[in-house]
Amino acid sequence: VLYRILEHPQLWEDLYQEQNSILNEAGYNDSVGAEVFTRELLNKFVKMDSVIREAGRARNVYLNLPHTNVSKRPLVLSGGAVVLPGENVYVNMYWNHNDADMSKALEDAQQFKPYRYVNEDKSSTKVSEEFLVFGLGK
Repeated sequence: VLYRILEHPQLWEDLYQEQNSILNEAGYNDSVGAEVFTRELLNKFVKMDSVIREAGRARNVYLNLPHTNVSKRPLVLSGGAVVLPGENVYVNMYWNHNDADMSKALEDAQQFKPYRYVNEDKSSTKVSEEFLVFGLGK
């Protein structure tokens, strides 16, 4: 995220203005400490959230998220592939993070667009098929 912000210097000012606006709306000035940043307040940082999600999406150009079949039986996936006990399966995060069929927001996925997810109701802390930075659990 920091690399992307450094790569796009205008983001510093945009995100700083967003922070000050949110703090002012909540009745704080820009000298307050971290103790005022409650979950409710942080949820209002839509630009920052979008930058975080887009930076996570755009950085993945490889296979990731190894999953091991820890059972004692072969696992047959919906496409017919068989994963034997002890074998690994890797999720193609690049495809998931760049497939326009997964999300209309990804029509120009090769570009880094920091505000791609503003007003898209897609939080950087929520996983989905088109955002696997944190995995999908077991």
